[in-house]
Amino acid sequence: MTAKPISPVKAQLQRAYKLIKAGKKAEAFELLTPILAQQPQNIDAWWLAAFAADTPKKTAFACQKVLTLKPDHWAAQHLLAEQQRILALSSLQGESVVDPLQPIQIKEAKKARKRVRGWQILSLVTLPLVLIAAFLIFVNLTGNNLGLPIGKLFDSTIPIPYIPLSIDESTMSINTNTLVIGSTHDYIFEASGKVLILASVRFTNNGGKMPGRSFRLLDDKGLVLAYGPIGNGESGTINYLLPGAGKYRFRLLGTAGIAQGPYQFFVGFASTDEGLP
Repeated sequence: MTAKPISPVKAQLQRAYKLIKAGKKAEAFELLTPILAQQPQNIDAWWLAAFAADTPKKTAFACQKVLTLKPDHWAAQHLLAEQQRILALSSLQGESVVDPLQPIQIKEAKKARKRVRGWQILSLVTLPLVLIAAFLIFVNLTGNNLGLPIGKLFDSTIPIPYIPLSIDESTMSINTNTLVIGSTHDYIFEASGKVLILASVRFTNNGGKMPGRSFRLLDDKGLVLAYGPIGNGESGTINYLLPGAGKYRFRLLGTAGIAQGPYQFFVGFASTDEGLP
């Protein structure tokens, strides 16, 4: 009995998988690149790319693509969270690097008692940096500012890159982040006409409370078009028909006990003017 031939794409994916197992990630990534360009919805290719990538940033990007196609992909959620922790720690270390090889002038042995030891200087320099780094890691993991007015340091504006152009198109975007008390996260986008939009935010440490007015949709003039729901629940959702073309933004306001800490933000779009009231 003749075996059923497999498709060229599947054969390439199998080959990439074997290369990854053999530790040849660069070769595997080269095989996956044209597949991802031609088939951006191929979840298997994106998942393999997450393991073939040579940097945490590329791995995180591939995981986000997998979660865009399948938001409940547990393994991709776990791997993405791990890569984001690595990136956060790398960023903090990059800002507080102290060179331990700085030359220290020493005196003669008979004056050793008067000499200031290099490790003492290093301790005095690095201890505050270590404390600052630990505090920033704590803030990024919990969203708690410990009552300090530092929320604005964690403001961010994230563009939502894609809006569908026809009634038959739909798309969903996902972002994982941490909202610090007192900070503002804006997700900005531009619509070309009437667009049905569904956005949802889920905080992992909010005690089962929905974000309410801390989650809102605004137009380009800052007018609030819709608020998130108030009450108990795992996530807050805004479902809204945009009135027409223009610039809009979803805004998250860091609020103690309601909208703080790690969260996932989903936004889906469906159609423009055609067929809408």
